[in-house]
Amino acid sequence: MRTPIKILLALCAKTLAERLRAGERLLGSFHALGDPAVVEIAVAQGFDLVVVEYEHGLLDLETVERMILAARARDVPTLVRLNAADVNLLPRFLDAGATGAVLAHVTGPADLAAAIRTAHYPPGGERGIGYGRWIHAVGRGGAMEHVRRANDEVVLFAIIEHPAAVATISEILAVPGLSGVLPGAGDLALVQGLRQPSGLHPVIAEQLGRVRAAAAAAGRPVMELVFDEPGGVAVAAGRGSQVLVFGVDALLVMNTYRRIATAARAELAPSGAATGGVAAAGTRTPVENTGVTPAQPKTVDEPSRIPPRRAAAPPRQEGTTSEEET
Repeated sequence: MRTPIKILLALCAKTLAERLRAGERLLGSFHALGDPAVVEIAVAQGFDLVVVEYEHGLLDLETVERMILAARARDVPTLVRLNAADVNLLPRFLDAGATGAVLAHVTGPADLAAAIRTAHYPPGGERGIGYGRWIHAVGRGGAMEHVRRANDEVVLFAIIEHPAAVATISEILAVPGLSGVLPGAGDLALVQGLRQPSGLHPVIAEQLGRVRAAAAAAGRPVMELVFDEPGGVAVAAGRGSQVLVFGVDALLVMNTYRRIATAARAELAPSGAATGGVAAAGTRTPVENTGVTPAQPKTVDEPSRIPPRRAAAPPRQEGTTSEEET
């Protein structure tokens, strides 16, 4: 029996865990809208991984599964972000085809170790074999080979967003099975009452630096959420982040439409006696003779149907980065 080419290529390709261990810098997309089509569009652009938001919002399990499958259609691995208290759902996400998880609100090595056991088969873990759907096992050597490979390939990141986690960061990084950490400045500042309009509070900056230094010393990758802003990738890479995840999709969509609307308003703005753009008030814009009777053109002095632009958000303070929004 001949093995399909796609399966052979999948067997030869590096797994996400292997790429992380090799020190490759990876790009990901972060999805909260719950639309598999958006995931499909994103992975078609060449991202290395997908993160699906399950900690916040109202996504159900079937929606998460469809998002995982949309990424798997292009052999792109998916991590699901969920609260460490909800790790009972982690085996179900893995059964659906996820590669692993990004665990929020880890407070210390004990709750992290419990989550890691949930994601691994025995003897090192507590995950049970489900016979409903063996996505990983198809064409890969049967059940026992699936168990072995799954334990080797699962990827788990811990979000460090609580002072207790910062205080025990060395112990957290020493937990077997942890792939890396994501410094979470947003909740770290919130829980300590240190959120501010822009920039990082010095205490938060020091704590994030401590987490990054410990991760570097332990040889663990750092994941960072980056946004659609000039220079953001270079800043994140410069401070040692290995996995750069763009997001969230809702914010990217909003920023794209905002840019389009802003540019459109600029082109439609009255320009006095200017030769290009919208004609002067009280005159009509010339219509090209196409042989088709055009609709009556609207004069510039008629009320515009374009809604007034909302005040733009204040610019990000120089020296601040996306890390403060994580």
